[in-house]
Amino acid sequence: MMGDKKISVIDSHTGGMPTRLLIDGLPPLRGSTMQEKADCFERNHSCIRTGIFREPRGLLRGVGAVLTEPADPRADWGVFFLDSDYPCIPMCGHGLIGVIVSLIHQGLISAARGGTSVIIDTPAGLVKAEATISEDQPVSVTFENVPAYWCGSVPVRLPGTDQLRADIAVCGESYGIIQAEALNIPFDRSSVRQLSETAGLIKQQINQTLSAQGCDIPVRHVDAVRFCGPLKDRHIKNMVVFSPGDRGIDRSPCGTGTSAHTALLFFQDQIALREPVIHESIIGSRFTCQALETVEYFGFRAVIPQITGSAFIMHTGTLWLDDRDPHNAGFLLAD
Repeated sequence: MMGDKKISVIDSHTGGMPTRLLIDGLPPLRGSTMQEKADCFERNHSCIRTGIFREPRGLLRGVGAVLTEPADPRADWGVFFLDSDYPCIPMCGHGLIGVIVSLIHQGLISAARGGTSVIIDTPAGLVKAEATISEDQPVSVTFENVPAYWCGSVPVRLPGTDQLRADIAVCGESYGIIQAEALNIPFDRSSVRQLSETAGLIKQQINQTLSAQGCDIPVRHVDAVRFCGPLKDRHIKNMVVFSPGDRGIDRSPCGTGTSAHTALLFFQDQIALREPVIHESIIGSRFTCQALETVEYFGFRAVIPQITGSAFIMHTGTLWLDDRDPHNAGFLLAD
């Protein structure tokens, strides 16, 4: 029995993709790193995650974020991300933007005239962010993401198409990036179901290839498939699918996906350092991203991506986990 709990939350959306920040009512989380704090939360309090992010209370689309003291003393706050299925998502770009706006809304970050800076400790590393402020309200958030790199490519075969190439790129999470024009499917909102189902087939095939003996790409799986249009006039359209079905489609341009894609564009000589590109999601929301510099990262040539986007507060309140409730720990029905 988990006992009655009241959890204070702030719901925001970034480019149409929700983030639910848990800010109060949580038990202390021990750990010398943010990953250890996330592991402590899942090991001892997983029923809070499932109770809040699954039905009937759940935020079934988007991500959750847990606010903690930072593990790294250089940071102002610690955050780890999660959802109804995953106990820890190392980094989430749209979620981070939502967290910053929520912290300003709650007065946990001062809204200094013109702008305010903050360092967030995440399981993927320290993230530096700055919010642009106008009339005491955040207009946009710009942050330097953790390093992003391109690993190479693998072939993909689908019925009715020529052989496709999936570029494997990583930024906290790993992505298989596919040129949408090769799919023979309209790349717009009218085809999201077909694109989502196709992404599921592609993801399965990519992961089989990456895990096979003899594959020289060190990444052993991708977390999502990112379809993209052509780069034109510093603008590119995308759709990110983490899993088949409506819940698995990112409504935003996807922050870690945009960062990984920026590394791919840079290392394929399609953009230069500090050349900003607009990344537009399947619903038309936008992030701007550029590669600030190159670094070495665990044996890879990588870039430091800088992303700018906006988030908006939708709701503040308290969720009640009642020990008498037979559905206190939540449940999920299939999509």
